[in-house]
Amino acid sequence: MLGHNVLLLITNTLLSAYAFIVLLRCVFMLSRVDFYHPIVQAVVRMSQAPIAFLRPLAPIIGRLDLSAWLLALLIKVLQLVLIFLIQGGSLPDILTVVMMALIQIAIIVVYIFIFAILILAVSSWFISATQILSHPFISLVNAVVAPMLKLTRRFTPSTGIIDFSPMLAVLVLYIMLMILKSLP
Repeated sequence: MLGHNVLLLITNTLLSAYAFIVLLRCVFMLSRVDFYHPIVQAVVRMSQAPIAFLRPLAPIIGRLDLSAWLLALLIKVLQLVLIFLIQGGSLPDILTVVMMALIQIAIIVVYIFIFAILILAVSSWFISATQILSHPFISLVNAVVAPMLKLTRRFTPSTGIIDFSPMLAVLVLYIMLMILKSLP
């Protein structure tokens, strides 16, 4: 029993971490962050080999790197299949596994945006606006959430000193999260 739990922990940790890295790459591309940023370059290097292998099957279309999304889907499907096999349960049909993997991918992407907004909001308490743009990590986080916050600023009142757009964005993201987690 302990061996199964350890194997399950290792499988979940490694595949979840790699899926997160691949999905970060997808989010970076969607948000049009600076490709030459050191963190972006590290993420690209860590995910380049399998994505290059999948590139003939799934090309880049606009801001969507279909091969990266396909890799994330394959990782999550592999993770679910291995979990079912390790736990000794019966494997559901492939369509169910793919749907479960797609839901998990969507949940991870929503969490990436939630945490990015929270990091940006908390850092704004300690770092001035000019320092936010010059700090390497915070500027990357800002670039990721800027398109979403630009959209939510249309629906929030302009109060001058307090920006309510991050709160609205997090609220919408949490609603999306609740909907995704309620799916079978």
